[in-house]
Amino acid sequence: MSRSPEDPLRELAMLPLALLLCLAGCPETPEAFNSLSDDGQTDDDDDDTPADESDGDGDGYSVADGDCDDSDPLASPGAADLCGDGLDNDCDGEADNDCVDCDRWVQAGEEIQPVLLAAEEDEVVCVEPGTYAENLDFAGQDVHLLGVGGATLTWLDGGGAGPVVRFGSAESLLAVLEGFTLHDGSAPEGGGVLVTGASPTIRGCALEGNSADVGGGIAVRDGSPSLTRLRVVGNRASGSGGGMHLTLSLSSLDELEVADNQAGAQGGGLYVGDASTLVLSSSRLNANTAEAAGGGVAVSDSWLLLVESELADNLGRTAGGGLWVDQGALSLDDCEFRDNVSLGGGGGLCASASPARLEQVAFAGNMASDGGGIQLNGDAQVELTNVILAGNQALLGGGIDLQGASPRIVHATLAGNRATSGGALLVRDGSAPDLSATLMAANQADSGGGAIHVLDGSPALAYCDASGNLPANYDGFPDPSGQDGNLDLDARLLDTSDADPARWDLHLAADSPLIDAGDPDAGTDPDDSLPDIGAFGGPEADHWDRDRDGFPAWWQPGEYDPVEYPLLLLDCDDSDPLVYPGAGC
Repeated sequence: MSRSPEDPLRELAMLPLALLLCLAGCPETPEAFNSLSDDGQTDDDDDDTPADESDGDGDGYSVADGDCDDSDPLASPGAADLCGDGLDNDCDGEADNDCVDCDRWVQAGEEIQPVLLAAEEDEVVCVEPGTYAENLDFAGQDVHLLGVGGATLTWLDGGGAGPVVRFGSAESLLAVLEGFTLHDGSAPEGGGVLVTGASPTIRGCALEGNSADVGGGIAVRDGSPSLTRLRVVGNRASGSGGGMHLTLSLSSLDELEVADNQAGAQGGGLYVGDASTLVLSSSRLNANTAEAAGGGVAVSDSWLLLVESELADNLGRTAGGGLWVDQGALSLDDCEFRDNVSLGGGGGLCASASPARLEQVAFAGNMASDGGGIQLNGDAQVELTNVILAGNQALLGGGIDLQGASPRIVHATLAGNRATSGGALLVRDGSAPDLSATLMAANQADSGGGAIHVLDGSPALAYCDASGNLPANYDGFPDPSGQDGNLDLDARLLDTSDADPARWDLHLAADSPLIDAGDPDAGTDPDDSLPDIGAFGGPEADHWDRDRDGFPAWWQPGEYDPVEYPLLLLDCDDSDPLVYPGAGC
């Protein structure tokens, strides 16, 4: 059933901003807020784990995780498929498919380093499961070092005696590290892995419990590695880059889990600096902490392309709870920022003097002193297209805080954001934002404009809608309603009853007056009709995939059509990757 957004959104908006005042003394990461169950007791492991979720062979995978033989620890999705044994070691459904021929073996109890150094170029050195107390150096060897049982069963323990693994002799992408957990490395740079002047391949590994001055888990300096399917968890840096530290680097990172890392300076999860270029895709950066800026990611004088990724529950104490960019360049596609926190500017994103392009990006439930969702500082070309800012909170600028910034914002939805001033958008320091086809609904400020509050600046609005914002839609500049296609009509959003703003359904209802009310000269909706106002309108409206399950959300106004839309492979629940056409839709 369709619901008007105002009442439930306003209930969320009344949540006290005083929570921000506790953060300096709160637990180290926002995730700690969730450590208690509903009855106030600390959650303990239960003994009633469903059979398909238990790990009978101790390989780190249950049947629900894809383990095809839960009695054999050498058979799991994390294991290598060995040629010639007739077994489906990697649980891909086929024996000896894309398998590996081992040229040399290291058995449990033996040392890896001598075998690694003796290997010929392009050889595969296979290592049996076990714990190996070694600090390895590839020493220029372009060989494949493989833990055949996968990272959960094959550990390299650095013993606090330097990087666990080092690449520093111009190794190429043919130097491969795969299937290991790297633990207890400690070094000035790169506690788990140190890459200097090299470009190795590292995949299917875990970096846990390492420490360094910079790059607790991994440090890359002057290299172009390929990093894929890594777990970077629980590492520490006294300086920048609790999980990862990249400088002078051209790197590609894919399918990373970066969580629970801490930095004493910038970049709790990841630091990118010194003219680096990074492409980061299909990754999760959650519950990381930076004592300075960039709880999830910090970017300085570098370029970042972030695709199909999420940043959630990160804490950047001075700025950029999720992501901080300073004098760099940023491109975000199909990303989500949830429940990140900063004591300074930009709970989700803080960008200063940095050109940026954001498309299909959602900011929900983030908090900051200034700019609960986004803070933009300084003059740079910034474009936000098909973006959502929902349920963010700040003292100044609940959704967006602009300080001397003039972004172009097209087909955006700003709903249920809260601040003392500028519920959805605060304009100051001469900012001149250009808004088109943007809806602002049920945002709230303690005083001034619930939608837009102008302290110093000149916003331009065309084909926008503001409704149900308190105490008024606009303050500090003339109400634009009735001019240039601007409206003040009830947007009629589908459903905003969930306590979690990331789960709000911000589609327009079938009877919304914002249907076909966008700029007729700025392109059509995907069905060639006039563009709708809001994040589900315009030429790119059908590109939303917030849960990154490969099935785009439906963009059409109205409820999900359970007959037609599954045939079009449109997702009925874009907040849950386990629900899609054929599985719940």
